[in-house]
Amino acid sequence: MQVDDTIVLDDNQRYTLLQSVEVDDNTYFLAIGIDEQDNPDYKNMVILKECQDIDGIYVETVANEALLGKLTKMFEKKLKEVDEK
Repeated sequence: MQVDDTIVLDDNQRYTLLQSVEVDDNTYFLAIGIDEQDNPDYKNMVILKECQDIDGIYVETVANEALLGKLTKMFEKKLKEVDEK
């Protein structure tokens, strides 16, 4: 998976991957939901962890509040750097 990919979760919700960061050998993505009309749903943003097992690559929604706080700050910094360019 990479930034700008659109993925479909098991519950059929679609997300576009906006940014990625690496933390402790794990890849996390900031993702925005896509509505039925293919428009971004700014009220539906999540942070996803890329996971791998013998069946392939999948994602998990990050729920740990301490980790969410850390990742949110990292994504904010990364997005600010992009805006400044």
